[in-house]
Amino acid sequence: MRDKVKKLLKISELSSLVGVPKEAIRYYIKEGLLPRPQKTSKNMAYYDESFIERIKAIKELQKKRFLPLRIIKNIIGEDSGESSLNEIKTLLELDGKIFKPIDHLLNFIPLTAGELMEKTGLPLEELAELEDMEIIKPFLENGQKKHDEYDTRIVEAFARIRSSGATKELFLTQDFKLYKDFVEALAREEVKLLARRITGKISQQEALRLINNVFDAVNNFVNLLRKKLIKETVADYANKLKKSR
Repeated sequence: MRDKVKKLLKISELSSLVGVPKEAIRYYIKEGLLPRPQKTSKNMAYYDESFIERIKAIKELQKKRFLPLRIIKNIIGEDSGESSLNEIKTLLELDGKIFKPIDHLLNFIPLTAGELMEKTGLPLEELAELEDMEIIKPFLENGQKKHDEYDTRIVEAFARIRSSGATKELFLTQDFKLYKDFVEALAREEVKLLARRITGKISQQEALRLINNVFDAVNNFVNLLRKKLIKETVADYANKLKKSR
């Protein structure tokens, strides 16, 4: 019992250890970034050592990643455990290191919407619609909106979809939000799975090699599985229609 008591901290002790004011700690609790402490009376509460790592993670995401608290809450939430915080650290270490530009894009110069239109043939109106859906996300450079290599490659791919026969008369730009929503959800789950599987097991360099080596193979797997499921879904609808006659 004594060992357990030694691991519990008063809010003043916690504040001193992490360099965060007591008021900020209470605010984090109120906003759901931290769990509620162990209350022993109306005016007394104790905090276990997991609060130290949680608060350090919040500070890291705020000061080094410039994330607002509402986003941080989604990342570490009050239900996150110690393992989740370690997984977040793993992802922070990988941030900016995965999927480096391929060789011919190493010297890529960001493009304005007008330059992107000239390069791909996609009209400005449709570029704006893709931006509204956050399929492409420009950044500001010297007061101008610019698009990075990923935006450029996405727009090039989208232009090929249009030129392949999926015209705007048949498919609205908004129809493609379906893919953005599903891929975004898939990416979030993939990142969580990756963090769970590699944290504490392999080095950062090994993780980067794994991601780069496996990514194309997984893409091929997903592409084939998607085709298979589309084929099966069409057949399923056809069979149901036959049975209803």
